Amino acid sequence: MEKFELTDLVDKVQLQKLLDALFEASGIPSGIVDLEGNVVAGAGWQRACVDFHRASPACCLRCNQSDIYLARESLRIATSPENDDEVRYAGYKCENGIWDIAIPIIIDGQYLANYFLGQFFYENETIDWEWFKKQADTFGFDQESYLNAIGELPRLSESKVQAILKFNKVLVETLCISASQKRYQRSLLAQINETKQSLLQHDQGLATNLKTSANHSVRKEDLKIIIHDMKSPLSGIAGLAKLIEEENGGRANAEHLKMIAEVSASLVRQIDEILLLGEAEDPIDIVPKTPINMKQLSDLIDQKFALEARYRGINLHQNLRPEAHLISNEHYLWLILSNLISNAFKYISTGSHVYIDGKVVGNQYQIEIADDGIGIPASKQGLLFQKFGVTGNKPQNGESSTGIGLYISKKLANKVNCQLGFRPNLPKGSVFSVVLPLGSSC
Repeated sequence: MEKFELTDLVDKVQLQKLLDALFEASGIPSGIVDLEGNVVAGAGWQRACVDFHRASPACCLRCNQSDIYLARESLRIATSPENDDEVRYAGYKCENGIWDIAIPIIIDGQYLANYFLGQFFYENETIDWEWFKKQADTFGFDQESYLNAIGELPRLSESKVQAILKFNKVLVETLCISASQKRYQRSLLAQINETKQSLLQHDQGLATNLKTSANHSVRKEDLKIIIHDMKSPLSGIAGLAKLIEEENGGRANAEHLKMIAEVSASLVRQIDEILLLGEAEDPIDIVPKTPINMKQLSDLIDQKFALEARYRGINLHQNLRPEAHLISNEHYLWLILSNLISNAFKYISTGSHVYIDGKVVGNQYQIEIADDGIGIPASKQGLLFQKFGVTGNKPQNGESSTGIGLYISKKLANKVNCQLGFRPNLPKGSVFSVVLPLGSSC
């Protein structure tokens, strides 16, 4: 069984705040002490113990004997059969004449610490002041100051102690459940990271398989190999979804959902690129051309990319002129623009901007997709629009690049006689342009 400490599973700062608030509300001292005697958190510990009993080495021996007794009783309770309705605790009037109570803290079957309540007197008991005077003399305490400290100790009725114990039973159970869930989440996170690494490896394997067909058109056999490799990311998505379903009784974890969304988006882009590669390399050169509805094209961009932009914290700006009169192949134009916008999203981080602008330049209509991302090194710009022309830049959300997106866009543009261009977006980023003639077939 894996060994762990309570401090590995709880937020000590928040726990201290909780005990401070509890003492302020109830006036009852409490503390959490691990099995090595280390105080994890504590509040309201009384002067009689802090300034006198535990401050005197000789008197502290009595405290240690009391601690040993309570620890032994807590261990007995921790290993005995549990009754859900029973408040399981060890109560003891210590060798220094003050009541202490300990509730064992057990997480995933491991006894890790005790939750202490005390120090106090019961309301109906008579304080033996003569005994405490003798104790002051025995250990050399200032009698008046010591008796004043004893007089400051809370006096509680048995019914109030039982009510407090019931509350603290729930508190300890909540602490144990929370710590157990945190431990479980750590285990899940390890599994998720392992799954993510596997997905990245398959992503890289996909790029390798695509490159094996770099010198010829994609064949059916190539597509079978590539699509087979996609089964692993799909399995990874299913696995992550299962982890979410199991965690915390089915309550979804935002980080896991984010990872599923990223893996899914990566997979969709890969499938799109495979399908487009086959279409782009189809030897048919004659494609039908129709009037382009720029308003509809603008709405389509919003539908596909606005949600992803909000999810990733990207600022998307669009200003296509709906009145422009163009004739082209609407399907191919959409594929080209979609590919260029997806490419821009791939290489920018949260808070970045993507601008999609359309403008008339002479007798041409120019659409530009600009970003303020990492840009493309000058030494790598010659690889743009080449098949598997990977520029060396790493996508910002962890996926790999196959290097065929811009190649596909270029091939599709050639089919409809459009021009694709690139220039750096100074001071940083990239600008890709699509140029079409106005009012006639491009």
